[in-house]
Amino acid sequence: MLEEMIKSVIDKQIADTYPHLQLPSLLRAKITKVTPSGEWFEYSLKIIGKTGEFDERYPEIPGVLSKLQVDSGKYVAIGLLYGELNPYIFGEVA
Repeated sequence: MLEEMIKSVIDKQIADTYPHLQLPSLLRAKITKVTPSGEWFEYSLKIIGKTGEFDERYPEIPGVLSKLQVDSGKYVAIGLLYGELNPYIFGEVA
């Protein structure tokens, strides 16, 4: 009983203090929309799970800015900065 309580307190502390540890730091996403904006490109992304299907835990992410040019329908590797839904596009992947 005491062991379960301690585990529960530790799990809660980790979730509250380090929420980014609960999400993968690098993900694969599909470009669903591209809009050129000067020297930047604005993307909408949909996260892809390990099985290759859309990961429904994540909403479609609009307004992602990058200087990299990637066509709609292609896949990119992204990182979630500081554990927030604020992706950085590293580049195109297969």
